[in-house]
Amino acid sequence: MARREEMFSASEIAQYSYCPLSWYLSRQEAGRRSWKGWLGRLTGSAKDSTPGQEEGLHQHARVGQAINRLQAEEATSRALRRLSMLLLFLSIAVFAWWLL
Repeated sequence: MARREEMFSASEIAQYSYCPLSWYLSRQEAGRRSWKGWLGRLTGSAKDSTPGQEEGLHQHARVGQAINRLQAEEATSRALRRLSMLLLFLSIAVFAWWLL
């Protein structure tokens, strides 16, 4: 029996590249939908996202915020490390000058 090749839309590829788990779950849900539901989605009379997708978006946003905070803290840490190295160098220079 020949295998039927599946076609993927550009939006499905974009969804997969954003979050493979979200894409997989939406494919599973799509298999359970009726033809009428699909027709409603195509005509815009049905809601575009599911509660699970909404929760996924919120979780992605929270992770994004945590990453942004982490990046800001890392930048602050690097700046403080540079400052401490400069102060250490200056204190060694002053101590060496004092010994001469």
